[in-house]
Amino acid sequence: MPYIKKKNKTAKGQGLTFMELLIVSALVGVVALAIYGLLSTGLRIWETIQKPLPGEDINIFLDRFQSDLKNCFLFEGIDFSGAQESLAFATFVPSRRLKKETVGQALYYYDANNKALMRELGDFSDVYSGDEGSLKQDLKKVESVKFRYYTFDELTKRYIWLEEWLTPEVLPQAVRLELEIGGIDGGVFTKTVSLLVADF
Repeated sequence: MPYIKKKNKTAKGQGLTFMELLIVSALVGVVALAIYGLLSTGLRIWETIQKPLPGEDINIFLDRFQSDLKNCFLFEGIDFSGAQESLAFATFVPSRRLKKETVGQALYYYDANNKALMRELGDFSDVYSGDEGSLKQDLKKVESVKFRYYTFDELTKRYIWLEEWLTPEVLPQAVRLELEIGGIDGGVFTKTVSLLVADF
């Protein structure tokens, strides 16, 4: 009987060769590295976005200062009083009791013990009863604070900057806030806000 060569179907069709195993292993490694690279890059981007920008809190605080002063007006019972390290005036504030904006007082003062510039807002009932304001915010790492008040001097017939505001029945032409901030974000920051109400 002649020798007949038969193909072994089971051995060739069901298994993988060594070369195929190497190719699959290499592809799995490349895919794993690509996924790891994408995840690590995504995490670095997320961490960068979550970091506060240098000076971000300073700019927000100064914008709120400007907004409060732009809404400043004369109001009986709430005097405009200004010193070198503090400032109080009537403005519109959010009221906890009324659940809307109402007449109140904005108070800015320097807390030397905590090295912070404080912002305190209270509605008229807080001011009338002598209670502390309902909304408090602070700016930390403040080394020094100087408020200045711009007005026309009748004696010299010139505009001057004063260190104290002694006439509560009249608003100054402008208010300047000079901050010296310590730390990494440190430096000297100045914000000058002109009071349009004072022109009338």
